[in-house]
Amino acid sequence: EIGEKGVTLSGGQRARVGLARVAYAQPKIALLDDPFAALDMEVGRHVFENLVCGALTGTTRLVVTSQVHLLDDPRIDRIILVSDGCVVEDGTYSELSQSGRELHRFLQSAPSSTNAKKQAAKEEDAKPTAKASGNSSKRPASAAAGRVTTDERKEEGNIRFSTLWKYLRAIGLRKVGISLFLIWLYNWSEYAPDLWLSVWQEDMLQKPDDFYLGIWIGVICVGLSIMYTSRIYAAFVTGRAATTLHNEVLSSILQCTMTFFEQTPSGRLMNRFGQDQFILDLQLGTFLEAYWMIIFKCFNTCVVIAVSVPWVAIAVVALIPCLWLLMKYLRPAMRDAQRLSLLTKSLPFNCMEETLSG
Repeated sequence: EIGEKGVTLSGGQRARVGLARVAYAQPKIALLDDPFAALDMEVGRHVFENLVCGALTGTTRLVVTSQVHLLDDPRIDRIILVSDGCVVEDGTYSELSQSGRELHRFLQSAPSSTNAKKQAAKEEDAKPTAKASGNSSKRPASAAAGRVTTDERKEEGNIRFSTLWKYLRAIGLRKVGISLFLIWLYNWSEYAPDLWLSVWQEDMLQKPDDFYLGIWIGVICVGLSIMYTSRIYAAFVTGRAATTLHNEVLSSILQCTMTFFEQTPSGRLMNRFGQDQFILDLQLGTFLEAYWMIIFKCFNTCVVIAVSVPWVAIAVVALIPCLWLLMKYLRPAMRDAQRLSLLTKSLPFNCMEETLSG
């Protein structure tokens, strides 16, 4: 496994990968910024012969290099010598070797082509020893096993209580209690106008219609105020909880070692801070509020029905096992589908990030 951004590749391997991309692209103009710096002399000569002067034949090649032993090749059309950001000399090799002082000085201090080949031969003879000593170095277990990045793990089973408790603590237990109380009031405010209409219809207080109408309008206004207060407060506390959890995750990520970033694709981190954080910011708070609203509404409805028609309570109790059985089979499927959906989004994020970064 190469790993993200070629983390397991050496400098020479990265240089050869970049040169291979140039060879496959076959551009009209190729800009090669010191392509031989990370290569030994033998490999550098091989790349020069077979790629720069071979596969890229017909392409305008601008090569920046400090390997002056390659300059005497007759296939080089023009040499531009730059020093301190300024062009010092410009011309062909034969012209500069006769009249160029700077190039002559560089050629005198640099090894010749013959010496370069001898040095390459010595490096080739020394490779087995270097390879043997390199194998004795310690490597991470994942690299030794041929794997660099770790597999993303999907949780199994029910959501752990510690996870729920962490989210509740991020909100604040007192704020949770206030939010539940406001939701409960909001549910009862939905029944209050209907209850007052029944009082008005029966004329239980024996008051004029204007009195009942005024109270009815006041009850509706109070209900709307409770509704808006409940929704705004729930959005505020869940938003603050999402911010708190985001800051904790960000702090943990910033304190990780470089090994973590080598073994964890950036797309996985983007997924955590993207889609997962989006669920915390917008969806989770809304779903929890809707959940408790439905719970309170069902409870209030059952209480009203039980008070009005007591025998219906027997049917409600009989339906509870059926609903529990339905939830037992439906909830795991929905939970695992959501987890799988979040898990599969890491790869597109990773591909997009690598594509944008080149």
